[in-house]
Amino acid sequence: MNKTPLSEESFTHLTKSVSETDHDFRCALTDWFCHYQNEFMAATDLYLYRNENEHIFSSLLSQIMYSPLFSYSIKIKLYKYYEEYYFNNHEGEINPPQDIKISVFSESHSQEMKIRLMTSLINENFHDKKILAGMAENMSENELKKIFTQRTAATLTLIDRDLCIPLLDTLQKAALIRDYELRDDKKVFVTIQRSVSKNKK
Repeated sequence: MNKTPLSEESFTHLTKSVSETDHDFRCALTDWFCHYQNEFMAATDLYLYRNENEHIFSSLLSQIMYSPLFSYSIKIKLYKYYEEYYFNNHEGEINPPQDIKISVFSESHSQEMKIRLMTSLINENFHDKKILAGMAENMSENELKKIFTQRTAATLTLIDRDLCIPLLDTLQKAALIRDYELRDDKKVFVTIQRSVSKNKK
């Protein structure tokens, strides 16, 4: 397959007689795409079955994101192009590699997406407080930075408290905070872990 140049015509012809649900075939497609990355980027919706099969699209996109054969810049472009797809997923299903999430975080114009990216990182046991503090500082909800810089407790004044609750729940589950309390003045009092956890990536 790799000897055949990738084009919309060759792709349509070769995939007519093969089931796209076959895992080995999807791996072969990913390998084919990596040999013709510029051609692939010219029609990603077609090659990833974007409008044909959501499961196949998700599987192929994930394979490409984690493939060492695809360039970093291609992965960034794919994330940006399909950001709406990631936005509509549950935090646990926002599955690009961690370095891609961190890179695209600062470029996102959606504060909600930034919260969701940070939540998904922490869900994956990413506990680097220095990086998380920098990410929080880059959000409109920059009071969240206190969670990663203060030792025992913090009082947060949040613009959209409801938007931040899933992140606070994830921080508690990850043992990065002990507890949080919603105050009547729309502030949040956070009790932070006293023990120092090792940073994880």
